[in-house]
Amino acid sequence: MTPSTRAGVGAFEFPYITCRNISAPEDDAAGREVYSGHAPASSVLSLEDDENVREYLVHGQGNQQHVPTLVHQAIRKTLEDQPDQFSILNGGMVIVARAVEIDDKRRILVMQRPSVINGSQTQGELSRYFNRYRSSPDFFEPSIKFELIVTTDDGLIAEISIARNFQNDVRSDLDCRTSWSTERA
Repeated sequence: MTPSTRAGVGAFEFPYITCRNISAPEDDAAGREVYSGHAPASSVLSLEDDENVREYLVHGQGNQQHVPTLVHQAIRKTLEDQPDQFSILNGGMVIVARAVEIDDKRRILVMQRPSVINGSQTQGELSRYFNRYRSSPDFFEPSIKFELIVTTDDGLIAEISIARNFQNDVRSDLDCRTSWSTERA
């Protein structure tokens, strides 16, 4: 959750709930590692997103500032109305790091130069949610799914960031009901 002085410059301590190595044989052969798990949502709030091809769009500057999209609205609604279902309704985050040490005893990942490469909208809405509701007596901290890709290949990191940021639009409830009714007819 914070930069770590114990682990050196560029290190980031990331508390987790579960973490599993899901590396495929081709990942092992290429010297990459891939992990998947769940973490307390607060774990992702301080992560950098400098490797991401997109940023949290609501905080754009001047003419780049955007109004909340359907994606932002859907994330907000889930956090405000059903935070206990956030981890199953949200796609989670993809994080890259140059190296990782896993401390299973303390349930901490010590990542070198980590960056969110997919999930900046989620990170921004989580930050908004924490700032707005954290001091409330009935505040609920959701967990979040994460995928961590560990590689030193900067070109691959850029390719992953681009590939992971193609997405389908979130449709409004009315669009979903109309689409569902049409498909069933």
